[in-house]
Amino acid sequence: MPVPAYLFDPEHRHFVAANSIFCNLVGYPESELIALELPMIMADEGETLRANEEISGRQEDVFRTNDFAFRRKDGTRVNSHIQYRVMRVADRGGTTRQVYFAAVVSSETQ
Repeated sequence: MPVPAYLFDPEHRHFVAANSIFCNLVGYPESELIALELPMIMADEGETLRANEEISGRQEDVFRTNDFAFRRKDGTRVNSHIQYRVMRVADRGGTTRQVYFAAVVSSETQ
């Protein structure tokens, strides 16, 4: 069963890519989503602060889980249980960077 998933750049605090299922979950097409910085999609300032704390200093190749609340484009809140892994990926030019690969395991819209 396909799950909502995305890549997130922790250094610049923005989305790099997302599958269509995640885009549908948060109500943004991928082209808009990748232009957003983290605070623009988190449910509130408290969620943004929690996400920033979680992002800082994580080890690569370790699976983690956490609960976060996103704010959909239409303003509704989506509580989500997320599994993610910090890893390095190379771009087409061969430059590597750290990204978060995340998958939403469960979600509930309020």
